[in-house]
Amino acid sequence: IPVDAIIKESDAAFFHFLKTKQFNSTNTRYLVIDYGSSTIDYTYCHIKDDGMTPECDGSLGVECGAAEVERAWRTDISKECQNYNKYLSVLKAFNRQIYGDDRLKYLKFENEIDHYLKQRKEEYYGRTGTDGSRIDCTWSTKLRRNTTDYFDEIEDNTLFVKTYNSADIENEVLKNYKKTVADDFERVIQANQWYPDVIMITGGAAQMGWVHPLVYDIFKKYNPNVAVHTDTSTNSYIVSHGISYYMSSLCNYMINFPKNKKTIEETLCTESVIQSILVDS
Repeated sequence: IPVDAIIKESDAAFFHFLKTKQFNSTNTRYLVIDYGSSTIDYTYCHIKDDGMTPECDGSLGVECGAAEVERAWRTDISKECQNYNKYLSVLKAFNRQIYGDDRLKYLKFENEIDHYLKQRKEEYYGRTGTDGSRIDCTWSTKLRRNTTDYFDEIEDNTLFVKTYNSADIENEVLKNYKKTVADDFERVIQANQWYPDVIMITGGAAQMGWVHPLVYDIFKKYNPNVAVHTDTSTNSYIVSHGISYYMSSLCNYMINFPKNKKTIEETLCTESVIQSILVDS
């Protein structure tokens, strides 16, 4: 299927807020932060009396999304769980012997671990706010001793067993990751000179309880009156609705003004198309 253009998720969320009248105050500076698993995307718009044009951060999404949480968790587990580290080294050696490549199953295994830790993360953040929340992490695997003797040094098939409480997760495991995210918020402000009055945080990672206060603490240094709102619904369709609103308006614009017709990519985010989103169909 040909792809004529790509809309950032934060752009789509911005269009949703325009259409649903949540961004409706003139002389107001709005910022959408779409905090996803892979990237954090930003869209900024100063709505003035004489119009508006959204601005995107120069990056194509900063790769410090919530998937880094489980990677940080996996790194922490690897510090203490010897069976886990032995298994990884054995897996590499086994792949070199059988396949001549130590990466194939090794990467697949780490992806499986990350998926498991993502499930634990979602369990944990589904009940944040209670002091002393605990999460148990246990992973067992069948070591295939009948295939190779590489696994003989591992006494049992439990690769790691570890229990975390809130303090472990928030203050130790995620300490460096939170600093990376905070640094990126600072980068966005400094690089673009964005000082929003209203911030809307969307995306699945917005469920993490520390995201909202971190956003507020960083941005209030530049605008003490900033208001921060977070979409905490677990079944949010903000991005998909925003894409639908935008593409409908874009198609109508290109049909109604054929003399001005350009490529879809050249027409993205033009003032005329954005204004047409505000017109009720």
